[in-house]
Amino acid sequence: MRFRPTVLLAVLLGVAGTLSTRGGTARAARFESMYSAAELEQAAANYRPNLRGVWLEDLGNELTPAERRAAACASLHLPLRGQNNHPFDFYANTATGEVTVPIRAVKFFDDLAIAVAWLESQGCDTLSAFDYVSMMRYQSPASLPGGRFPTPRQVLGLPRNVLSNAFVVDVSQKTLKSTVYFLMAHELAHVMYEHAGYESISATVAQRQEIEADQFALQVMRRIAVPPAGLAVFFAAVSRVDPEQTRTHPLSSDRLGMVATYIRENAGAFTRVQRDPGSWLPRIQDMAREIDRLARLLDDPDVRALQRRNGSGKTFASLQSSCSA
Repeated sequence: MRFRPTVLLAVLLGVAGTLSTRGGTARAARFESMYSAAELEQAAANYRPNLRGVWLEDLGNELTPAERRAAACASLHLPLRGQNNHPFDFYANTATGEVTVPIRAVKFFDDLAIAVAWLESQGCDTLSAFDYVSMMRYQSPASLPGGRFPTPRQVLGLPRNVLSNAFVVDVSQKTLKSTVYFLMAHELAHVMYEHAGYESISATVAQRQEIEADQFALQVMRRIAVPPAGLAVFFAAVSRVDPEQTRTHPLSSDRLGMVATYIRENAGAFTRVQRDPGSWLPRIQDMAREIDRLARLLDDPDVRALQRRNGSGKTFASLQSSCSA
């Protein structure tokens, strides 16, 4: 069976194209208990209807006849957890056509998006949210209460009533929804194009496949007129997980540069159904500039060294005070 893990999963596992590794299994086990079964079941009740709606209505209705034929075997799978026990465990099985979007992966990114939006609402530096992702890469939860990593909302000290903040709800929902659109369409593209698994291809081919899937996802988002509001947050989080693989791994400056260019050149199409398209245009351009900036950082060894130091040297307790009054 050809199993093609998404770029995000492969980055998290710290390998360029292999799904099953000795280190990957041990590292993945760290995240198993971040959310309880009851928390995931509750999240599933909220997420699954919306995720199925995106898959069947938003994506399905926007495919061309040729794309529908290519996607005929594709199906959506929404388990509580992915088979690799990672918070970003999105993937596609190109042999069966199954696209897997685990509830835990969606909840983790949702919580991260809420944290970023809350930090922004308080006038605080959102960098601490991404330092948290780096710390998950470089530190062990063994010394933490319960032997598990805290959730993004816990570690950054978000108030219990954070979702009563209208700004946080609006921004985090735009971040989550646009990223879900992108990831579903991206993984669907791997099925439609029958892309090979990383274990059987070169880094160059892997790069090409990821760019092809990104282009398809952005094209579909343009058709639906969904602004790519969450992609800067998503790629920033991904880039923090495995700095060593940026040259050979599919998450590359070339890939991000393509995403930024596409967004910039199609800004008007992404915003055409918004209530005030004109006010959205500069925001879309800002998104493209932020992804361009991230692409440059991927190639900066000094920035990477700083991220490693922050990931291994900071404490989770220090993040709770990073946005004090």
